[in-house]
Amino acid sequence: MRNTSRRPLARPRRPNIQSKTQTRRARQPAPPDPADPRALVEFIAKSLVDMPDQVSVTQRSDRASVELRLKVAAEETGRVIGREGRLATAMRALLKVIGARARKRIKLDIGD
Repeated sequence: MRNTSRRPLARPRRPNIQSKTQTRRARQPAPPDPADPRALVEFIAKSLVDMPDQVSVTQRSDRASVELRLKVAAEETGRVIGREGRLATAMRALLKVIGARARKRIKLDIGD
C-alpha cells in the first residue's frame, strides 16, 4: 500500500535572523573609539557586570603615561577580574596595544 499523504514540495522558510540581531544591537551601546582607553575599559566593564550604573573609570594622565582606575560594586569585582585574573589580563593587553600606538604607558587598577 502506498502512502497517499502529500508532503510539501518546498521547505518551510526559516525566520529572519537579521531582525533578531539588529534588535539585540539596538539595545547595546555603540562600541567606543578604539583610541580612547577610558571608554574602552568602561564599555568592557559595563558589559560584564549586573549593575552597570555603578561602574566608574577615572583617568590621570601625564606626558608619558595614563593611569586608569576602575571601580565597580564590591560583589561585582570578581566578574571584572575573571578566573585567575584572565579578564583583567586581557583588558591590560588591549590597553598595552592602545598605549603602544599612542606611545604612552597605560596602567589599569581594579578595585577601591
